[in-house]
Amino acid sequence: MSLFTSIPLSRLWYSLIILASLLPAAVLAPWLSSQAHSLLLDRAMLSEELYHKELATTLYLEMDRLTAVLQSKSDTVAYILGHQGSTDAVRELIATLNRRDAEISSIVILGPSAQVIATANMAAFSADRMSRSTPAFAVPMHGRIFIGSPRRLADNQLGFLIAIPLIAGDKSLGVMIGAIHMDEFWQSIQSRLPAHHSRTYLTDGRGSLLTRLADHALQQGALLSEKPIVRALLAREEWHRHTIFPGINGQAVFGIGTLVHTLEWGIISEIPAASIDAEITRAQHILVTIVIFLHMLFAIVGLLWIRRLLAPVSQLTQVMKEAADGDYTGTMAPSRYREIDTLGRSFNRMIHAIEQRQSALEKMTLAMEQLGEAIIITDHNGIIEYVNSAFTRNTGFTATEVIGKSPRLLNSRQQSETFYQELWQTILTGQTWHGTLTNRKKDGSLYPVLMSIAAIHHHDRITHFVAVQQDMSRQNMLEEQLRQSQKMEAIGTLVGGIAHDFNNMLAGMTGNLYLAKRKIPAESAAMEKLANVELLSFRAAEMIQQLLTFARKGVVSMKPVALVPFIRELSSFIHTAVPENIVMTEEICSEEMTILGDKGQLHQVMLNLVNNARDALDGIAQPHIEIRLAPFSTDEPFLRSRPHIPPGRYALLSVSDNGCGIPAEQMKHLYEPFFTTKEQGKGTGLGLAMVFGAIQTHGGFIEVESAADKGTTFHIYLPLSEATGTTEPGEWQSAPPCDGEGAWILLADDEQHIRETGKEVLEEMGYRVMIAAHGREAVELYSAHASTIALCIFDLVMPVMGGHEAAIAIRTINPHARIIFATGYDKSILAGMGDETIISKPFTIEAISQLIAQKLNRPSDSV
Repeated sequence: MSLFTSIPLSRLWYSLIILASLLPAAVLAPWLSSQAHSLLLDRAMLSEELYHKELATTLYLEMDRLTAVLQSKSDTVAYILGHQGSTDAVRELIATLNRRDAEISSIVILGPSAQVIATANMAAFSADRMSRSTPAFAVPMHGRIFIGSPRRLADNQLGFLIAIPLIAGDKSLGVMIGAIHMDEFWQSIQSRLPAHHSRTYLTDGRGSLLTRLADHALQQGALLSEKPIVRALLAREEWHRHTIFPGINGQAVFGIGTLVHTLEWGIISEIPAASIDAEITRAQHILVTIVIFLHMLFAIVGLLWIRRLLAPVSQLTQVMKEAADGDYTGTMAPSRYREIDTLGRSFNRMIHAIEQRQSALEKMTLAMEQLGEAIIITDHNGIIEYVNSAFTRNTGFTATEVIGKSPRLLNSRQQSETFYQELWQTILTGQTWHGTLTNRKKDGSLYPVLMSIAAIHHHDRITHFVAVQQDMSRQNMLEEQLRQSQKMEAIGTLVGGIAHDFNNMLAGMTGNLYLAKRKIPAESAAMEKLANVELLSFRAAEMIQQLLTFARKGVVSMKPVALVPFIRELSSFIHTAVPENIVMTEEICSEEMTILGDKGQLHQVMLNLVNNARDALDGIAQPHIEIRLAPFSTDEPFLRSRPHIPPGRYALLSVSDNGCGIPAEQMKHLYEPFFTTKEQGKGTGLGLAMVFGAIQTHGGFIEVESAADKGTTFHIYLPLSEATGTTEPGEWQSAPPCDGEGAWILLADDEQHIRETGKEVLEEMGYRVMIAAHGREAVELYSAHASTIALCIFDLVMPVMGGHEAAIAIRTINPHARIIFATGYDKSILAGMGDETIISKPFTIEAISQLIAQKLNRPSDSV
């Protein structure tokens, strides 16, 4: 007897097939269920998204169609009204339009005062609601089409208005308003779309229901803002989530929410979760049936193929999702299947190309945004589509304010129409236009620009224009400063060239005047005339000195000056020169400030500024002058607007008045020598020129603020020094000439009349004098009479040998020789002269007498 029961091989084979089919079904059922759920939901969502896009497009097109229908008749209505046509013709026209298009339930024609001219089915309108301030009337009266938000119309139907302006020529004759019921509008939209099974409805910008729901009690206009999907749309966020939420009837649904941006409406579709589950159940039944009835080989092969085919597809889906999120690093792995491998390679190349283009686009965008020049891109008609950050900085207009508008908003009216016509003719031919022009900022101020405009071609057609604008304000300012500096330098060179001769002539005049006064009686009538001539001579000398100061060629003594006590003392002195009716105040800080300066020049600067302020107050009811002194440190904004100024700490000295102010057209001439607006005889035009030169000599700079009838303020910035300042005066005190007691003086000057006059003046003072025509002759005389000559007076600039060179030669003979240098020339020649005694021509007889006495009274080893 056999130990084994024989069974048919076919039964075992079928048993194995059944077992092999059932086991995979049991094992894979949960996984396949979840995969099926995800795929079915993705498919449903994708179907709804496509439907929403088609629905949104249909909404746009239908709205445009209705607008076009009304607009097509508006010209005819405007023509009839403009030619005083019959209103019956207008009524017949709009009645025909109302009958032909069922969606337009009512039409009304309003005149310029919102009066009703003609109607077709007035049910949707209420005459008492229409006024000139109603948006549906006011907006079209300004030439624009008005599309209103949905609301309850006069017939208690939910709808919206489309208002079209009636224009004949450039005259607005009224408004054509059409009322569209949402029910008819929605039915028209649905009739244009394929059948759809999900619940779809519209909401407006407040979350109100716009469409009727046949299977629900909610009325049109009901607020749905408590629904999460509606709240998302109100927050301008589209809803594409794989989450379940309570639908409009309380059932569990999946939803899609899409914004219709132009209309500010929302499209919502609800997919019952049960329908997804039902499809999954059907798919499972089919799968089980297939697994049971297919033999094992088909099941195994099918499982392997599914597993192998789904892997690259899933990977492709994942990489696509990552790419959609902006991550282009994922790639498709090679596949053994040719088609999938080809697809993967093509996809990888596409992703790489997109990544490169995205990177290039981002780089270009960053470059354009960070560029210092303004960039404007317009369409072919000149409507702005893009501006960069520099445009906003230069003009004050934000991108939102200018996109969609014409660059004409920058028009300053400084260029003619011909200028712009030539510009357009150039760029429309594809050529690049270069030029300069003046534009207007948002605040109304003007600014110069250097601009290039080029055409952008696509398929041999001009589609856009790109303009690059460079703000030339700063460059023009620097060029103007350079021109002004060059002009001042030229004037300074001229002044330095003539100062020597002028001062020599004045020195001869003052010397001869002194001698003439000595030879006539004091009570003589000519004595007064000579005194007047002498006074005028020294006034001329002061004018020359001011010119030299302006040219920065005068003789200055730069020493540490304690500015606070100096300005206080100076203000007290200046008070005496200001009339009593003018209130003069000081605001001087207590902080110690020291500068390197020449007290004489600073004194003259203050005096000139206060005198100008005093003259500007003529005829002012409550005249006031204020002097302020405070420390000042430069910061980044200050230096950015004044690139020529070095950073550091300054003393800020300001002189203000509340006078008539300085006209803008005079500002650029303010510091030019001999420029004055005062009456003849009241000013030389050298005051501010001297101030300008003196401040430059001190390494500082000057600024002015002025407004007509409000006053003027001069700001002087003087660089601070670490040295310790002094405040002692150093002017010569007026005293009679000293008696020379027969001492010998060697006088050297290349001008004969200076030598002769100087010799006679010195002899009048009791000195004995030897004269020389140049430095070499002076050295020879000193060599022969070194033990006799007590003092030398040398002109600095002489032919053959100058005064300083002669002094060096003389001190090789006698290191302790006493020497006074007289000059009326360029201060640059004094460089390297150390503590030599120098007096400026022309000088008073009292000054030279005291200086000689001081030199002769010094110990013999002093210089």
